[in-house]
Amino acid sequence: MADARDPDRAAGTPASATAAPAVRRRRLPIGIQSFRRLRERDCYYVDKTALIGDLIDRGEHYFLSRPRR
Repeated sequence: MADARDPDRAAGTPASATAAPAVRRRRLPIGIQSFRRLRERDCYYVDKTALIGDLIDRGEHYFLSRPRR
């Protein structure tokens, strides 16, 4: 008989045996100023280059802030 909470899990099978593998969390690049160092330290990075076209096409005013050094 399967567990009522998880029909794919067999009865008597511990939840940890069927759980998804843990995802390794990357560090936040706090205080890192160079892209090279960001990549070397395997920090979290989101490339939003593809969104530049949307900013240009919409023709609105945008405030693009950068953190102070």
